[in-house]
Amino acid sequence: MPLKRPKPKKLNADELSHVLEASAQQTGKAVRQRTYDPDFPVFEVPVNTKVLAYIPNHVVQAPDGSMIMQMDKFAAHDCRLRGREFYRIRCTSGIVSDALGLDGSCPFCDSVSEVWDLVNAEYSQIVRSKGGNPDDESTRETYKADWQKCKEGMAVRAGRTYVTFPIVVVECEEKPDGKKTTTPKKDADGNLIYSVQWYTVAEKTYNEKWLAALDTVTTDDDTVPDSPAGLWAVLNYEYDDQTGKHDKMHSAQSLKVGYKSMNASYDEVARQFDALTEPWTPAKAMEVVVDNVLRDGEEQKVACDEIMKSTRDKLAMFELAPNAQTAQGAVGSIEGAEDALKAFGATEVPQVGVSAAVPSGVPQVGITTD
Repeated sequence: MPLKRPKPKKLNADELSHVLEASAQQTGKAVRQRTYDPDFPVFEVPVNTKVLAYIPNHVVQAPDGSMIMQMDKFAAHDCRLRGREFYRIRCTSGIVSDALGLDGSCPFCDSVSEVWDLVNAEYSQIVRSKGGNPDDESTRETYKADWQKCKEGMAVRAGRTYVTFPIVVVECEEKPDGKKTTTPKKDADGNLIYSVQWYTVAEKTYNEKWLAALDTVTTDDDTVPDSPAGLWAVLNYEYDDQTGKHDKMHSAQSLKVGYKSMNASYDEVARQFDALTEPWTPAKAMEVVVDNVLRDGEEQKVACDEIMKSTRDKLAMFELAPNAQTAQGAVGSIEGAEDALKAFGATEVPQVGVSAAVPSGVPQVGITTD
């Protein structure tokens, strides 16, 4: 039976325009949710272009008494759920809070060893199926592609440190060839066109690209700034590609950070941007940015158990029959883990406090890699 025809929708001109505009931007692919509050958007890496941004001048006192830029610095685990959905989960290691039920441990940190157990088990199975010896280090290069393939499916990866802070992205003029300049564009009333967005970057990249570039900044007293706070930055994502098929991943890897001197007329603009971004605090980032959200002890455990479920099921299968082939060949599909267990006469590994839904606190949307 065909699907029932939906009722005709009555939309006013503005609503219809919005629907048509949003539809024109659709790609047919799932979109990663980055913020829980649309009033606090998250910066997305643009493809092969430049971005002019002001870094709000918000600083706080560090434990050693120095002044540092206000930011949310945190560790997070990149996770894969059911093989297709990707999340970044904030680590709770070292955080002790009775109110949040956190004791300083992190179930995701504790799960990394299980993930590697599965990678090694699958790799060993593949190598043996090809007549090799997985314990022979001299043959590692021969099976390098198999090793990489096993690692691709890792449900939880070791934590990495990130920093998040607000930036004010300023629209710029374009060259005749369509490429962006770093000259601010103004509307009919002579005002800058801008938007405040959260910017997140790996701490390593922040140190190597953002902080390292401060040596090029000329100050009135000939000193090097301690941070980008209060500066105008040019984020250059341009790179050469002979095929002409530029993408986000290579644009992100090609990032070059520079700082731009603006004339005195922009001093007042900077002060306005500073005032505008006062609410954009680390606490706000933990509340609205999907990757930065802090879960309590129970939420963290439930999320970890759900994400680790397939890994633990497959490990149980290997324990029952370590040399057996799974239903899908040397490396069984994640979806087939429970069926494979049943085929060996086993029951599903019990999961405490786990629902069939997406982990608690994780947006229920399909998430794709950038």
